[in-house]
Amino acid sequence: MRKIYTFLFGFLLFVGCSKDNNNNNNSEIPELSATVDNAAWNAFTIDTHIVFSLPNMDENFSIFAVTKDGHELSLNIHGAKTGIYKVSQNQNLWAEYQKTSLNHEIYGSNSGEVNLIVDSLNQEISGTFNLVLKSYLNTSDSIVITNGSFNNLRYTYLNKK
Repeated sequence: MRKIYTFLFGFLLFVGCSKDNNNNNNSEIPELSATVDNAAWNAFTIDTHIVFSLPNMDENFSIFAVTKDGHELSLNIHGAKTGIYKVSQNQNLWAEYQKTSLNHEIYGSNSGEVNLIVDSLNQEISGTFNLVLKSYLNTSDSIVITNGSFNNLRYTYLNKK
């Protein structure tokens, strides 16, 4: 009898920890993936918001994703409309990457772009990205992110106008 309870508990725990946390009726599962320095990178958790920034209360997308082993990627897009956003001095796009939460070396945007598609009706975004990020501690060290994509990420508003 104990084996049956152990099996049922394990099964319920496995089913309850599903990655699919999409709340809409769309059958697509939210995802974010890329190739980081020629290795596959897949997000385990993803958090997406629109934040209004001062002084003009401009809309900005903020995407934060973490892999199972603690590698973190943050994309901050200055704009909330479909379009191409490039890393530039006026900061239309800013990205940061941290190899693990225990490793304090953080890499910041050097070059790259995000092609953003906004579905404001369903409050979802999708897109592709390619980036080169440089270490803040050792500027000769960089990370290359290619084939980046995110699909059907539902977003919420952190603050309203």
